[in-house]
Amino acid sequence: MVLYRTKTNNKLMQYMGHTDTINACTFYFSEKQCISGGNDRTLRYWDILSAKNILNSPCQSQINNIDLAASESMLTTSHLKDIKVWSAKDA
Repeated sequence: MVLYRTKTNNKLMQYMGHTDTINACTFYFSEKQCISGGNDRTLRYWDILSAKNILNSPCQSQINNIDLAASESMLTTSHLKDIKVWSAKDA
């Protein structure tokens, strides 16, 4: 996963860790993190500034979408046949 500056298209940061396609990513602004998920069946929390992988949560199936509630307390992930609701701080 790579973070780019949109005006110049310059690469700012590269986030390494997923072992397969990344299907979804959302920003967790209050914690200065982003959360990503994909075909490797992991939900990963990243420190935005250092690009360090802070937390990994395994899932039973690939993650197709991630949505963070406006309060940033709840997180949903959609999978092939279900939707999971997580506590954003305890995923």
